[in-house]
Amino acid sequence: MCQGVAEYGVVESVDMQDFTCHHHLVFKLGPQVNFIISGKSAALLALTIVLGGKSNATGQGNGLKNFICEEQQYIYLLRSLNI
Repeated sequence: MCQGVAEYGVVESVDMQDFTCHHHLVFKLGPQVNFIISGKSAALLALTIVLGGKSNATGQGNGLKNFICEEQQYIYLLRSLNI
């Protein structure tokens, strides 16, 4: 049985700036198949945070300040979600 492509609740992109060890990393996702070679953990961590998850629940730090690149003062996270 073949199922159709989801229309709603689909993450279309993740844009991270000065997040963890990435100065600028963008994932643009498409329907059905995506290959992510590097930055997988950072992308999942960013999605957890922008969707309302607690930073300490990720097991990678006690606060958002732990995810800022060295010598930077803030992070920029953007996600595009088809709702």
